[in-house]
Amino acid sequence: DPLEYGQPVFQGLLVLGVDSNNQLTLRGSVTHYDKMNDPNGDPKALTEDDYQAFYGYDMISRGAWIGDVLYTFSARQIRSANLEDLSKIGEVELPGYKDGQQYYYYGGDVVRTFVAVD
Repeated sequence: DPLEYGQPVFQGLLVLGVDSNNQLTLRGSVTHYDKMNDPNGDPKALTEDDYQAFYGYDMISRGAWIGDVLYTFSARQIRSANLEDLSKIGEVELPGYKDGQQYYYYGGDVVRTFVAVD
């Protein structure tokens, strides 16, 4: 059943392009969750800590490019990649990334709570 919920495969940013026929093409992908870096990969079972990272602080919330560099942002880090081939240039880990939010799982549903940080 294609609508059946299964284990996650990928979480990240898909980089699209437009070909000469004005059709969208997939140029590649970028992720902050390196354990699942292939959008066409096989599903993997996640531990509780993996869920916190996958659905929480490693989830890319924004992407932007300046010149030939693609920047992606998550609660854990900011990464830069070469816009031409999407190879990683560098990353900066943000302090306190585990303090701002927590995810809990109840009956297969994700319940997100925010924790106040002093």
